[in-house]
Amino acid sequence: MKKTAAIAMVVGGALALVGSLLFLTAMFMMKFDFDNLSIPNESPTETVQEFSGDIHSLRIEDSTADVTLAPYDGETVSVTYVAGRKEFYSFICDGGVLTVQKYNTRAWYDYISFGSEKTYLFILLPRKDYNELFLSTGTGDFYVESGLCFNAITASASTGDIDLNANVLSSVYITTTTGSATVSGISGGETAPTLSIVTSTGNISLSGLELSGADVKTDTGRTRINGLTVSGAGSTVITTDTGDVSANTVNVNSLNVTTDTGDVSANTVNVNSLNVTTDTGDVSFENTYAPFTGMETDTGDIELNFFYAEEMDIKTFSGDVSGILQSQMTVIPETSTGSINIHHDVYGGKGTCRVTTSSGDISIRLSLEPR
Repeated sequence: MKKTAAIAMVVGGALALVGSLLFLTAMFMMKFDFDNLSIPNESPTETVQEFSGDIHSLRIEDSTADVTLAPYDGETVSVTYVAGRKEFYSFICDGGVLTVQKYNTRAWYDYISFGSEKTYLFILLPRKDYNELFLSTGTGDFYVESGLCFNAITASASTGDIDLNANVLSSVYITTTTGSATVSGISGGETAPTLSIVTSTGNISLSGLELSGADVKTDTGRTRINGLTVSGAGSTVITTDTGDVSANTVNVNSLNVTTDTGDVSANTVNVNSLNVTTDTGDVSFENTYAPFTGMETDTGDIELNFFYAEEMDIKTFSGDVSGILQSQMTVIPETSTGSINIHHDVYGGKGTCRVTTSSGDISIRLSLEPR
């Protein structure tokens, strides 16, 4: 046994030595710079190209660079970029559409690097209304400054973040994997646009939006809303798994929020129809006007402060339900082992509030004073 083990050690050592020699040989053949721990290459240089003519749409495909779009007072589309090692850009202007695509000719060993390489694509656009913007990126971030206006924007990223501050007239569609999505300052034109965002673990942030419909979905990412108006009969749907949802200053016709373990909290909400469903996540609404309200949790608590409703249906299993209502209602509480505390001032009016729980406590009182 000892002899066999010794032979195995010798063979293993020989194989390791051969592997090391082959690796070093390959590195020397590539002229690897062991002093700087990088593969030598000409330093990336900044390049500027300009495009004239009636450009009304942009299509950008870039896997790694940060991409920025900004307005300016010039008359041509100005593109400034730095490409990485063995990468190059293709620019095609056809039928008013400027297509920007990045290509690379790297072999596998070109990706061996111990230092970061900063690449970027910066596009200056004359101040005017544009038709469509399409972006596809991988690890790079995408940023659109305010002062630009598009009819429609479609953007997708893998780990890169997407930040849109331009106005959009018709529709916005965003997909990411781990990258975050931030949208602000959209008010549309004669008609409000629609917004659709789908992420996996990326966070979602919305602010200062005037829309005709919104559909937001994330798995574990957080959703933050600060200033959202959805006009007409348009609906707002927020779906998440473990991510929390928080909202402030929301004016919509229909709001539907679904989570699993994520918490839901909102302040200053004006909505005709409100539906919230969670499993273990807590639900908290304050300063809310929601005539038709439905809420359901499993173990999550529900807290409603300064809440106006005309018809309410609240269900939990072991979660507690507490609230300060701003409308008198006929309260129908039901619990198995939990306590019930309904202040007598609450009763009255034409509306009905049904509260059903198994082991959770129920506590509701009235405050007609605005907060």
